[in-house]
Amino acid sequence: MLKGNRWLILLNLALFAGFIGFSVQRNEHILSGGRQVFLELTPIDPRSLMQGDYMQLAYRMADLPVEKLRRLPSTGYCVITLDDRNIGSLKRFQSQRTPLAADEILIPYHNNRRQLSIGAEAYFFQENQASTFEPARYGCLRVGENGVTLLTGLCDGQLNFLK
Repeated sequence: MLKGNRWLILLNLALFAGFIGFSVQRNEHILSGGRQVFLELTPIDPRSLMQGDYMQLAYRMADLPVEKLRRLPSTGYCVITLDDRNIGSLKRFQSQRTPLAADEILIPYHNNRRQLSIGAEAYFFQENQASTFEPARYGCLRVGENGVTLLTGLCDGQLNFLK
C-alpha cells in the first residue's frame, strides 16, 4: 500500500511541475512576443491605494457607472484600439472572441457588478519605494494573442517607465 502512495505522490508532483512549467513558458512567450499596450489609470491616491509593498491599479476603461456594469455579462471581452503611441482606448464590449478587426485587441474581463476586472490590477515593488510610483498615469501591459495580459511596469504621463 505504501508503494502505491509513493507513485501517486510522484505522479501528482510531476503533473504540478508540468503545469508550472507550462505557465512560465506561456508567460515568457507573452512577454517576448505580446503587443505592448499602455492603459490609462484612473486617478490614484497613493495614501489610500498603497498598502505595504504594492499599489492597487484601476484602469480608466474599466471605470464604468454601476448602471452599465449591471447590463454587461459577467464575462466577456473589452475590444480596444491603439493610437500611434500604443495607448489603448475602449471601443466596445463583446461576449465572443470574434468578430475582430485587424486593428483591434481583445482583453478578457470579469464583471462582479461592482467593478470590471481586466487582470493585472496590482503592482508590487520594494518597501519604501511608494513615492517613486506616485506619478504613475499608465500601466504598461503585454497582451498575448489569446488576450492574456501581463503588467510589465508603470509609466508617467509621457510614457516613461517608473523605476
